[in-house]
Amino acid sequence: MWIKADKDGNITGQIHNAVHMTINDVQYPSSIFTLFSDDELNALDIYRVEDNGYCTSDGIVEGITYQKNGKVFLKQYHFKQVDI
Repeated sequence: MWIKADKDGNITGQIHNAVHMTINDVQYPSSIFTLFSDDELNALDIYRVEDNGYCTSDGIVEGITYQKNGKVFLKQYHFKQVDI
Protein backbone atom coordinates (compact mmCIF):
# COMPACT_ATOMS: atom_id res chain seq x y z
CA MET A 1 0.00 0.00 0.00
CA TRP A 2 1.11 3.55 -0.68
CA ILE A 3 -0.03 7.02 0.34
CA LYS A 4 -0.29 9.99 -2.00
CA ALA A 5 0.54 13.10 0.01
CA ASP A 6 1.49 16.71 -0.57
CA LYS A 7 4.86 18.15 0.45
CA ASP A 8 3.46 19.05 3.90
CA GLY A 9 2.54 15.41 4.56
CA ASN A 10 -1.21 15.89 4.15
CA ILE A 11 -2.73 12.70 2.73
CA THR A 12 -4.47 13.24 -0.59
CA GLY A 13 -5.14 9.60 -1.48
CA GLN A 14 -4.41 5.94 -0.88
CA ILE A 15 -3.10 3.47 -3.44
CA HIS A 16 -4.01 -0.09 -2.45
CA ASN A 17 -2.63 -1.93 -5.48
CA ALA A 18 0.18 -1.19 -7.90
CA VAL A 19 -1.52 0.46 -10.87
CA HIS A 20 -0.38 2.60 -13.78
CA MET A 21 -0.73 6.30 -13.02
CA THR A 22 -0.59 9.63 -14.76
CA ILE A 23 1.17 12.29 -12.69
CA ASN A 24 1.81 15.78 -14.07
CA ASP A 25 0.87 14.57 -17.58
CA VAL A 26 3.47 11.75 -17.43
CA GLN A 27 2.26 8.15 -17.59
CA TYR A 28 3.98 5.69 -15.25
CA PRO A 29 3.59 1.90 -15.40
CA SER A 30 2.53 -0.06 -12.34
CA SER A 31 6.10 -1.36 -12.04
CA ILE A 32 7.21 1.94 -10.45
CA PHE A 33 5.90 0.60 -7.14
CA THR A 34 8.44 -2.23 -7.16
CA LEU A 35 11.27 -0.70 -9.18
CA PHE A 36 11.45 2.87 -7.84
CA SER A 37 13.32 3.70 -4.64
CA ASP A 38 11.59 5.56 -1.81
CA ASP A 39 13.34 8.74 -2.98
CA GLU A 40 12.02 8.31 -6.52
CA LEU A 41 8.48 7.65 -5.29
CA ASN A 42 8.66 10.56 -2.84
CA ALA A 43 9.59 12.87 -5.71
CA LEU A 44 6.18 11.93 -7.18
CA ASP A 45 4.50 12.57 -3.78
CA ILE A 46 3.99 8.81 -3.27
CA TYR A 47 5.02 7.22 0.03
CA ARG A 48 5.31 3.55 0.92
CA VAL A 49 3.24 2.43 3.94
CA GLU A 50 4.95 0.41 6.64
CA ASP A 51 2.47 -1.65 8.62
CA ASN A 52 3.44 -2.17 12.24
CA GLY A 53 1.38 -5.35 12.16
CA TYR A 54 -1.72 -6.33 14.00
CA CYS A 55 -0.88 -6.42 17.67
CA THR A 56 -2.61 -8.66 20.14
CA SER A 57 -5.07 -6.79 22.31
CA ASP A 58 -8.16 -7.47 24.38
CA GLY A 59 -10.12 -5.14 22.18
CA ILE A 60 -11.26 -4.30 18.72
CA VAL A 61 -9.68 -2.03 16.15
CA GLU A 62 -11.37 1.33 16.58
CA GLY A 63 -9.41 3.16 13.93
CA ILE A 64 -6.32 3.28 11.77
CA THR A 65 -4.12 6.32 11.25
CA TYR A 66 -1.12 7.03 9.09
CA GLN A 67 1.80 9.13 10.25
CA LYS A 68 4.61 10.38 8.05
CA ASN A 69 7.99 9.14 9.23
CA GLY A 70 10.74 10.30 6.91
CA LYS A 71 10.37 8.61 3.53
CA VAL A 72 7.42 6.40 4.53
CA PHE A 73 4.08 6.55 6.34
CA LEU A 74 3.55 4.32 9.38
CA LYS A 75 0.19 2.56 9.69
CA GLN A 76 -0.99 2.57 13.29
CA TYR A 77 -3.90 0.66 14.79
CA HIS A 78 -6.00 2.11 17.60
CA PHE A 79 -7.87 -0.26 19.87
CA LYS A 80 -10.98 0.05 21.96
CA GLN A 81 -10.88 -2.15 25.06
CA VAL A 82 -13.76 -4.57 25.51
CA ASP A 83 -14.48 -6.86 28.41
CA ILE A 84 -14.85 -10.48 27.45
